[in-house]
Amino acid sequence: MPENPLGWIADAYETHCLTLAQGVTGRELLMRLGCDAGGVTELADEGEASALQEAALASGERRGEQQGEEWGAVHAGVVGGWAYALEPGSAWASIDERLARASRGARVICCVNTGPLSHLFYWEDGSLVTEFDAMAPELRAEQGGQDPDRLVVEMRRVGFFAAEDGTVDDADERELGLALLHEVTGVALSDDVTRAGLAGRIPALYRGPEGPAPEGDEDGPAGDGLVSGAGRPPVDGASLTGTSYGGLAGK
Repeated sequence: MPENPLGWIADAYETHCLTLAQGVTGRELLMRLGCDAGGVTELADEGEASALQEAALASGERRGEQQGEEWGAVHAGVVGGWAYALEPGSAWASIDERLARASRGARVICCVNTGPLSHLFYWEDGSLVTEFDAMAPELRAEQGGQDPDRLVVEMRRVGFFAAEDGTVDDADERELGLALLHEVTGVALSDDVTRAGLAGRIPALYRGPEGPAPEGDEDGPAGDGLVSGAGRPPVDGASLTGTSYGGLAGK
């Protein structure tokens, strides 16, 4: 595998989500992903970054195991012409509705690692292009993207499909997804860079732009705040029509 300047994220955070968007600012990306504008701030030091993460975990403890977290910590900024949003302990950006909003007039690629599992998404202008599980990239055509093979060249470069049986060890799977984000975008991040950028609170499932829980699921997400493929709500194109993202200031 080529050198991966995003690989440290997999080592630092067992659960995380990295979203990269071309064509928006870091602040605008946070807004599109559901963060409240009033809650976006620039952190003064590492202590504030740690306090934000601890507060996110505490929100879940207050609500209890059956209801999960209310929000997750997220760091954002712009590097190499791409906005980034890094969740160091949750995966709320990966909800379909949010990725659709984030990609309006833009390109968005997102990697979610939850324990040994890794999932990739690539969106353009509100439409899913390709999506796949890092353990089974050969099944990408079954995920409903408009062009499942769009990233195959880049996938091969970073090591997907390398093993004849289609499997790699857990550590490699987690790093492969992040390596693909670097290969596609050229973005390199460090821990210092992410902690020196913007920070916000990204709402949990059904607490953001996707709207309230469907009837019969009023309690919202349970457990540890992870969003599985089956748990992501379908994209409602009508809800995106007429939404304006222009004029947002900041990084």
